[in-house]
Amino acid sequence: MTNNVADHHPGNSVAEGNHEGDFGCSMVELRNLMELRSAEAVARLNDSYGGVHNVCKRLKTSPVEGQRA
Repeated sequence: MTNNVADHHPGNSVAEGNHEGDFGCSMVELRNLMELRSAEAVARLNDSYGGVHNVCKRLKTSPVEGQRA
């Protein structure tokens, strides 16, 4: 049996569909945000998303507890 890469995603990846409606931001936006560092990251979080707590609300997670199982 052959493992066809076109049919399978790597174990740690997510199939990139349009989930923007689910979380209020796209995978591309999150990826771009994760590339920022220090004051630039804080400024983008505050200006574009209203801070860390609002990003956590969009992602349906807790800034203290993380993702719930």
